[in-house]
Order: sequence, then C-alpha cells, then structure tokens
Amino acid sequence: MPEDDAQLIITNSRKAASAEAVFQPDTEGTRSEISVFAEYGVTADTTLGLTIFAGYSAVDEDDIELRVGGHVRHRFWTGEDGDVASVELGASFPAERWLGEGLGDNRPDSVSEVYLNLQYGRGWQFSWTDAFLSLGAEFRTRGEGQDDELQFFGTGGLRPTDSLLVLFYTRWVRPLGPDGEETFDLSPSIAWTLNPWLGANDKKPEEEQRPTTLQFGITWDAHNPDDGFSVNFGVWKRF
Repeated sequence: MPEDDAQLIITNSRKAASAEAVFQPDTEGTRSEISVFAEYGVTADTTLGLTIFAGYSAVDEDDIELRVGGHVRHRFWTGEDGDVASVELGASFPAERWLGEGLGDNRPDSVSEVYLNLQYGRGWQFSWTDAFLSLGAEFRTRGEGQDDELQFFGTGGLRPTDSLLVLFYTRWVRPLGPDGEETFDLSPSIAWTLNPWLGANDKKPEEEQRPTTLQFGITWDAHNPDDGFSVNFGVWKRF
C-alpha cells in the first residue's frame, strides 16, 4: 500500500449446500456473510489494517458470528525484478459475545486468534497484458483450547484488458490437532474496474483517478464438497 493511500474492500457472500439454496434464504444450512477490509499506508513499506466480519443464519437466530481484528504488514525485502516479501502480524476477537449472552453459543470455533503471516509476491508485464502471483504461509494460534492452524495461500491474477482482472485464490487450512477440520478453498473470480469514460472531446483528468472495482466469484471447499459453496460479491475502493 503506497504511503498515505487507503483501501476499502466490502464483500458480501451467500453460502449454501446446493445451487438452489442460494436463492432460498430460509433453507437449512445456508448462511450470509459480510466482511469489511480497510488498510492505510503509514509509510511506503508499512501498512495498518482493520477487518470486520459478520456471519448469520436466517434459520438459527443464535448462529451469529461477529469478528473484529487488525493487522500490521511490513515489506522487508524488494528484489531486482520488483518481487517483494512482507511479514504481517494480526489478531481478531469474537465480538458477538459482547452483544448479548448466548449469541456465540452455536459458534464454539469463534475464538480469539493471533497470527503471523509471511508473504511473497511478483508481477510480470507483457506486451498484451500483465499478471501477478502472491504466496503466503501463516501460523495462527487460537484460544479456548481450539487447535492452532497452519494456513497456506495463493493468489494469481491476469489482466486481459485495462478494466478486467481474472483472479484465482486458494487457501489450505491444516489444523495442528485432532479436533480441527481441514479445508481447501478454491475461489475463482473476475474483477471489473469502472474506469471513467472519456468522450472524443473530453480532456483527460489531470489528477490520478481512483475508480471503483466490482468483484464476482465463488468459493468451494474441495476437501469438504458436501458443505456447498459460496457466491461472493465485492466492492474495492481506493482513496
């Protein structure tokens, strides 16, 4: 994140055990989720972030999850080809318990967490497009007797046009104990940037334009296919 720049990403997801259930909010096992992700570049190499996550079921009124967290990320290495390596330290807390007694009873896995994440990223510029790849490895320690976790991430992107970005994200979660559930999420998506349209007689804006980007995608847990999938819609905004 460049110094003094800020970024806001809001994602709304609908998780269901079948394609039909996505459009049936009262179906058992369906769940709605919304996440807010904000970052601010303190310096050219250091970024502060805030995350808010909420999930709820239309069937079970006690199945409510509300998490609040924060992180700091520091870029400690830049290669000759522009590739970078960063370290991120963060924590999150089960805020649903602050709202009322019993709200988090149906989410025993929602506990306080602290994590350390190592990240590596690189981009490529071609004559007709550009692409990037980002990899991450994370150790996450969890409270209240929940299994600690190792998580591995990968994100690849290809930009066929100035406005269109094709993305593929994957995450493997490996619990370090007998009680946790291993997951392997696959998340393809497309992101469309709403660049300002200039007519034949319009002048190009002198100031940098920071348009809005819309993201559409799905998430499927290949390790637990019977759990269904999520349909995701996100909005990205730079300030």
